[in-house]
Amino acid sequence: MKASAARLDFEDPSLFRDAFARLFAVHPELDQVLPNSEGGQQLKYAAMMEVILSTLDPPEEQELELPGLGQMHVLFGAEPDYYTWLSEAVIAGLAAKLGDHWTPELAADWAELFSKVSAQMMTGAAALEDQF
Repeated sequence: MKASAARLDFEDPSLFRDAFARLFAVHPELDQVLPNSEGGQQLKYAAMMEVILSTLDPPEEQELELPGLGQMHVLFGAEPDYYTWLSEAVIAGLAAKLGDHWTPELAADWAELFSKVSAQMMTGAAALEDQF
């Protein structure tokens, strides 16, 4: 997976612009939740991808940051399904960018990574919701 990530430029605005376009094509209601996706959200997602990928070896680092990120997202109205939908859109974008380098194994690896990230974020979101 790291080799595939090295082939990607997470600062390339088209990577996440295309992912968000896919997301909104299937789930247009998210335009209200992510109104700044044309710029700010894409940059934030790109930065978060860099953090996630840089902490693959010591995953404990992710565990420290991701629950807090999930708590922040619940304050913005994020629902559990949104994580899955965005993950699917980003994976489709990664597949498109990697072209012939994309394999079923890579698809499974990226899906597993996004599933773990989503689970940690949702754990944080649930902890916040439990406080209310």
